[in-house]
Amino acid sequence: MFMLTADRQVFKRISNVDVPDGLAWNAQKTKFYFVDAFSGNVSCYDYDNESGQISNRRAIFILKEHNITGFPTGVTIDTEGMLWVGVFIGGQVLRIDPESGKLLRSIKIPGKQVTSVAFGGKKLDTLFVTTSQILQEISPPTKNDGRVYYVTGLKSSGKPIIGYPPQCVNLT
Repeated sequence: MFMLTADRQVFKRISNVDVPDGLAWNAQKTKFYFVDAFSGNVSCYDYDNESGQISNRRAIFILKEHNITGFPTGVTIDTEGMLWVGVFIGGQVLRIDPESGKLLRSIKIPGKQVTSVAFGGKKLDTLFVTTSQILQEISPPTKNDGRVYYVTGLKSSGKPIIGYPPQCVNLT
């Protein structure tokens, strides 16, 4: 995985990645969360916001240890600092406490091939979940795959999108 700086320099940050499929930062910009789908886990790195350096990789959530079938795909973080992670071929979205590694919630999605998650809506309290219709030989898609779902009533919300270099992005 590479980092692109504001002055267009490129730096390698993570080697030996299979399917990089999600990244998020905590509010203090001291932790970087990373999903590599084939690893089967969500990782956390210590992060230096000034230099962009990451270090001290550790798995904070391993799907198999929670008897969850599938691959982690996509990640977003809510205003409480909790992670929301999609599960490809698992047809669900997980809410995880990145400090304790505890599974706080699992939401079943009609499509099995979940690919990403993001908060949206006027109050950023709607979780949008994308699904695909790929890998037909491994997991034949159903009529519910290849759609976008939205989940409401979560009592969680996301944060406004920050552009790069840091600037608020107005989507209205």
